[in-house]
Amino acid sequence: EKEVLSQKLASLQEELTQTVAGKSSLEYQLNTATTEVSELQNNQKETLQSYEELQAQNSLLKEQLESFECEKEKLNTTVAETAGQIRSLEEEKERQVEQIDELTT
Repeated sequence: EKEVLSQKLASLQEELTQTVAGKSSLEYQLNTATTEVSELQNNQKETLQSYEELQAQNSLLKEQLESFECEKEKLNTTVAETAGQIRSLEEEKERQVEQIDELTT
């Protein structure tokens, strides 16, 4: 009976050793997973920050584009007005040339 109890004790000690080893392995895996999750969270924060910075830049660029479009419209209007003035001056010049021709003939 002492022999049987010794064998059971040895068996239980082996089981305990394996359980402790398994626990250590699980703790290592948990620590590794925790580290990976932490790194992923940091990456996510950095990505979100980059996204927010890009959104801000995008907003500024949109504002600049709207401003440029407005300036372009103003310049197009000025060009059209100037072209009209040039045509008027050319027409006036032609009239004056015709008047000079009439006076000299």
